[in-house]
This record gives sequence, C-alpha cells and structure tokens, in this order.
Amino acid sequence: MSVSTSVPVTELRKSGGTGRLLERSGGSLLDRSERAQQLLRNRVAALTGSTLGNITIRFTGATMRPEARVR
Repeated sequence: MSVSTSVPVTELRKSGGTGRLLERSGGSLLDRSERAQQLLRNRVAALTGSTLGNITIRFTGATMRPEARVR
C-alpha cells in the first residue's frame, strides 16, 4: 500500500531543542510516519481481515503550522 500526503510541521528554529513543541505537534516525522503505518495496518485488518506487509508513506509537502498563543 502506498500513501502520499502533505503534512503539517513546526518550524525547526521554534522547536528550540526542548522537545516540548515537537511533542505537542505529534512528534518527529519518523515517529508520526511509524504511527500512521501501524494505524493503517490495524484498520485494514479490522475492515478486511487481511494483513498488509509493506506500507510506504511519501510526504509530498509540508505546511508550516503557526504555534497558537495562549491568551
């Protein structure tokens, strides 16, 4: 199975190395990709009873998501 998608990302210079901003945004692209693959495997198995052997996720673009300010 192959999936292509654009993905929202946080600006690297704003992440500041603390990890909190990265964590709030859903984690690294690799972490998010691995979770998406597992989610797809589980859903396909639940819907069809079949198992997927290989899932390729291709990020086709990035959308910069501004960090919302708390008021």
